[in-house]
Amino acid sequence: LAQKYASNDECDDEVEAYSRSDLQSLKVKELKELLKSQKFPVSGNKDKLIRRLMYPREAIVEMKRSFYDRLPKGVRVANNTPQSTVNRMMQEHWRFDPNDYVWTNGKIKRRARA
Repeated sequence: LAQKYASNDECDDEVEAYSRSDLQSLKVKELKELLKSQKFPVSGNKDKLIRRLMYPREAIVEMKRSFYDRLPKGVRVANNTPQSTVNRMMQEHWRFDPNDYVWTNGKIKRRARA
């Protein structure tokens, strides 16, 4: 199989996961400090903050989807392109795959394709 991306060195930053018992006793301000130190969003109620810290992988995928949702959508096609081809191109273009994006240093960016 051909490699989908230009390099394997692009991967998500590692993030420490916490347990609920560790986090439940903390105040919202302390939770936000932990999130800031890991470069995660700090908005939301206490349960949402705790969830981000307990399940960092889910939080990263959520941030990737938010990044994807803000991207402009559309494809350019040549005149006289069959509708079935246009439909296939649009379906591929609208597909969200978290592996198409990388989270490094608190920022989401699109991976370079090979």
